[in-house]
Amino acid sequence: MRLRLQPARLATATSTWLSKILRAISTETYLRVDERSEDTDTKQIYLLNFSHFMNDQTTLAGSQQITQDVFLFENNSDYHFVFRYNERYGLSQFVSSTERTFQEERSIRIRSQLVQEIGNQTDFVNKVDRMTASTQSSEERDLVSNALLSDFSYRPTMNWKSALILV
Repeated sequence: MRLRLQPARLATATSTWLSKILRAISTETYLRVDERSEDTDTKQIYLLNFSHFMNDQTTLAGSQQITQDVFLFENNSDYHFVFRYNERYGLSQFVSSTERTFQEERSIRIRSQLVQEIGNQTDFVNKVDRMTASTQSSEERDLVSNALLSDFSYRPTMNWKSALILV
C-alpha cells in the first residue's frame, strides 16, 4: 500500500501562514507485507491476520516493511529536503536454521541548486542491520553505521554532466 499526501492541493490561494506550511510539506507512506506460509488455515493469511504472519512454525519466508518519507519544498528546484524512516523485518526458514532479520534506516537528503550549472545532493544515513539464527551461524550480525555522502555536479548543458562525490 502506498499513501501520498500533498496538503498543498488543499491549500487555498491565500497566503496565510497555515497555507504556506501546507504548501511546503508532503508525505509518502509505503507498507508492504510478504508471506509464504504452510499455514493450513490460508484465509488467515489472505485476510491479513498478522498474528499468523512470520510464525516460526509455519512461515517459509516473510517480510514486513514500512517506509515514511517527509518532503519539505519538494517542488522547489532550488532546494528541497527529504526525511526518511525505513524499517524492515524478515523471517526465512532454511533446512538447518531459522533466520530473523531487522533493518532500520533513518536518513536526511538535502538537494540544492547552488547556481544554474552547479548542484549538490548531501545524504546522511544512519542504519541498523541485524540478523539472528536459531543455530550458530557465521552470518549473524549486529551492525550500526553512519554515512555522509555529498555529490557536487556540474552541468554546463543538458547533454553534459560531471560530478565529484565525497564519501
